[in-house]
Formats: sequence, C-alpha cells, structure tokens
Amino acid sequence: FYTRARNIFSRIDYDQGQAYTLHGLGKIFSDRSQYPEAENFYNQARSIFARTGDHHGGANTLVRLGCLCLKRSEDIKAEELFHQALDIYSRIGDSLGRANVKRNLGHLYRAQGLNTTAAPLYAEARGLYNLTGDSFMEENCSYWLDVVSKEGDSPSTSLSVPGNHDVPSPAPNSDE
Repeated sequence: FYTRARNIFSRIDYDQGQAYTLHGLGKIFSDRSQYPEAENFYNQARSIFARTGDHHGGANTLVRLGCLCLKRSEDIKAEELFHQALDIYSRIGDSLGRANVKRNLGHLYRAQGLNTTAAPLYAEARGLYNLTGDSFMEENCSYWLDVVSKEGDSPSTSLSVPGNHDVPSPAPNSDE
C-alpha cells in the first residue's frame, strides 16, 4: 500500500503525501527491525517536510528517528533528536508532541539509571497529557514517575563505566 501510494504521490508531484508515505514506510521497516532501511525512509521524509515547511511532520519524524536510535543503543543521538523535536513542538504549540518527547526522554534517562533526571520529565509529560485529555498516557507517566521516584539514581549507571561516552547529558532546565 505505502509503496503504491508513494509512487502515485511522486507521479502527481504531491510532496506532503510522499513525505507521510515515506514516514509510514520508515515505521514499517523499524517495526521489522530493518533499521538502516527505516532510517533511510525517515530521512527522506524529513527532507521533504523541511522543504515544504511542515514542522509537525518534521518533528514527528525526528521523534521516530530518536526511537530508532534508542533501539540501536545510540543514546546521545536519540537525545539530540528528541531535543530537536521538542524545540519544534514548543515553537508550534503542540502539547501532545511535547508530552510524547518528554516521556521518551524520561525513558532514555531511566534506562541509563538517571532516575532523578527522568522524574521531572515524567511529571511534565503527565501534566501535558492531562491538558490534552489523554488519561491513559497520564496514568502511564504516573506509573513511571512512581517507579523512578522509588528507585532513585542507580549507583551503577553507565556514567560510572570508564570509556563509555554514549551517555546522554542531563536534561536542560525547562520553563515548561
């Protein structure tokens, strides 16, 4: 379906349709653990979104690329992509996008054992989900906030492993 749609959108010169189709193909390949192919499709979509000024589509693609990096244990790159997406969502006023990114960043830091860094991100995401009326995700963030608050920072985070340079930096202070 996506391949046929991409070909049609390309033939009729409909960039937005082509970008969203490429984004969808990236998701399919990511779900199949075919990461290089997924990254290629996401980057093609990202390029079209940038060219056409579709900031929302571009931010969504940055998030998907960040999630892809997490699957490949590329934490620093994932963090950078999430922050780029967060900047865009903040600029365009997308509360749900901001909530999703903050939750993803919380997961990233929690996986690194940086629970005191993850906790405020889960709390902020929970508040944003409340604003958007997404009670399921609000409850999910409450769960993770409870988990990281009880555990505290892990004494054996990858920060303490000599030579490990793929550890995300602490979250910057946020006015949100």
